[in-house]
Amino acid sequence: MREELLKLTIGALLHDIGKVVQRQGGFSGTHSKIGKDFLEEIVKDSHILDCVRYHHNSEMTGKADISPLSYITYIANNIASVADTREDIIEDAGTSFNSRTPLASVFDLLISRNNEMNSKSESKIYYPPFVINTNSKELNYPSEYINFENDIYKNIVDTLSNNFKDFEISEKYVNRLLEVLEELLSFVPSSTYKEEVTDISLYDHLKLTAAAASSIYLYLEEKGEKDFHKMLFKEENKFKEEHFALLYSVDVSGIQDFIYAIHSEKALKTLRAKSFYLEIFTENLADNLLCEIGLSRANLIYSGGGHFYLLVPNTEQTKETLSEAIKNTNKWLLNIFDNSLFIEAGYSEVSFNTLKNSPKNSYKEIFRKASKMISEQKLSRYTAEDIESLNNKHTEGRECKICHTVSHAINDEETCSFCNSLIGFSNDIIGKDFFAILNDSGDIPIYCGQFIKSFNEEEIEKEPNKENSIIRLYGKNKFYSGNNLATRLWVGDYYKDKDIPNYAKNAKGIKRLGALRLDVDNLGDAFTKGFAPKYNTLSRTATLSRQLSMFFKYYINVILENKNANISIIYAGGDDVFLLGSWLDVIEASVFINKEFEKFCIGKLSISAGIGIFRDKFPVKEIARTTGALEEISKDEGKNRITIFDKNLHFTWAEFDDVQNKVLFLEEHLETSEKGMSFIYRLLDFIRGMEEETQEQINIARLAYTLAKNAENAKNEESYRIFSNEVYKWIGQKEERKKLIASLYIYVYKNREREDDDDK
Repeated sequence: MREELLKLTIGALLHDIGKVVQRQGGFSGTHSKIGKDFLEEIVKDSHILDCVRYHHNSEMTGKADISPLSYITYIANNIASVADTREDIIEDAGTSFNSRTPLASVFDLLISRNNEMNSKSESKIYYPPFVINTNSKELNYPSEYINFENDIYKNIVDTLSNNFKDFEISEKYVNRLLEVLEELLSFVPSSTYKEEVTDISLYDHLKLTAAAASSIYLYLEEKGEKDFHKMLFKEENKFKEEHFALLYSVDVSGIQDFIYAIHSEKALKTLRAKSFYLEIFTENLADNLLCEIGLSRANLIYSGGGHFYLLVPNTEQTKETLSEAIKNTNKWLLNIFDNSLFIEAGYSEVSFNTLKNSPKNSYKEIFRKASKMISEQKLSRYTAEDIESLNNKHTEGRECKICHTVSHAINDEETCSFCNSLIGFSNDIIGKDFFAILNDSGDIPIYCGQFIKSFNEEEIEKEPNKENSIIRLYGKNKFYSGNNLATRLWVGDYYKDKDIPNYAKNAKGIKRLGALRLDVDNLGDAFTKGFAPKYNTLSRTATLSRQLSMFFKYYINVILENKNANISIIYAGGDDVFLLGSWLDVIEASVFINKEFEKFCIGKLSISAGIGIFRDKFPVKEIARTTGALEEISKDEGKNRITIFDKNLHFTWAEFDDVQNKVLFLEEHLETSEKGMSFIYRLLDFIRGMEEETQEQINIARLAYTLAKNAENAKNEESYRIFSNEVYKWIGQKEERKKLIASLYIYVYKNREREDDDDK
């Protein structure tokens, strides 16, 4: 990044820092002045300080000697404020503001699956004051109103002061600053104005302001406009109509096929490695694209699940540069992975007024245009030259037994060099915390001339020629203040046992693996039209996506660890999860993940899930496919559901709680001897037979006879009588009968350790 653009980005990221200082109490004046006074002992650059001091109309009017960059920060702040649906009001110590206001939950304004939405006057859900601490197992869920006390702000300011001691104007410092601001300000409200909703964090507001500012700067530069005062201040209303930026959407296609295209005894290790590889590949792709156009990660609006959005300048150079970079990426992917992965991109032009989301300018139309462009690209991915190159590539060589690509570079174990690297990489995912992108050589290729290498913190410091070889560094689930850091990646990486087949060996009852796939229902709609028009804004989309990523990529680790679950996370994207583990632990995990998610999003979103049970030697591709099909049944049956074992056993989550209760009932009233289990098998056969109308009556009769006959052998007559009465009651109601079948399956699996009779 050029120096002037660096100064603008830093100034925009710090423009509202005075709010945090002001809310400690004991300060007079506006947050703009307080912010400048706080920084000027450390930041000696007048351009940056002016961006902090002058970013409101009333304080800029009549000032002739302020930095031109201040006018960009001013309009960018207004753009971000409009995206927050806030007015350009200066926060001070007046009665219109309440400095103790905590951050409201963005989910509170989300239209729920029941089409219910709170208005600002009804908003009662807030986050407790909180600073992200990755060393802590505490999760910050929305709850009741808790004052954001002055001393908490003082602790935040003290931490900021310590981090500013190493201040410098550099790209490395911008990345570090973004990390510090996310850690400290993610749960600090951007505005405490009493007449507004306070659901946008100060971190999200600062980041969006920096993204808008850098886009405006490059947009005006290509137009040859240098009089920022005239263009952005005197003729502000005219500029509001200009499409200064692109909402640039990038999609990695083929993720599911790429991850699950594995057929070997090392499939499970490869699966975990492929999932994590794609996580870093996507983040690194976003960083490479931003680097190509000279921008920072402040311009990355959202990233998750193989998709990301950038806010970038609407210039011909940007369009050409990104188009060429995408084209080169696809050529590289074609060479390394054949046609399994492909990058598509689309964009929409945005203006101040577009982001305002007025009846004239629909916010969801921005996303629709970008999605349409991506859809059109999917119809014609490859040129004739690409297809010819791909065909020629497969005329010679041997097939890799893991990924089935044809290559000359097949080793004696019949694996290609990439899959061979992935097997070793799988252990690094668990054992290492930092992943560097190198420009010379490393463990595994990630882009043209770029490689991944894994480190722990001590190894990073000892890395020879670190400054020259490391392009960027990603920290996994922890903040790191060292140089070259691109970002902290939230990664769902919980595991109880490195050797996944052990989950079957150590399972309670039958020795089987359980698999769970789940994802959020109607998430696309939540992003584009989940809020009422007034509140459907870019900042809320970014906030919502960041919150969901934090849950499924970070909170889920803590949730499973606190339960000591006998499980491994194989994949956790921005909204979906794939788990493998001991079968009973997987069932229990599905229940408490759903309950935690409901609490996290205050019931405004739901998840659908599928659970299968498998031998440990069952092909992992089929495990994923089968469980995915069960998940789809949950969605087809109305969503907010779980389907377990069989396509007919689908339940709402409330109904599945009753299934669990029925299991407890069976455990209380049934014996688990071999004879007792044979009795349960017969019951299951009869009850399942009732699902066929022509067989219902005869199976009821057979069931009645079996229950009566078995009463003679019951050790506890009263307990058996209670059991029989409940069974008679349940089988007469279709939904209760289905719950009984599922509970009997679980009961049988819990009390059977033999490997035969799988169809019973």
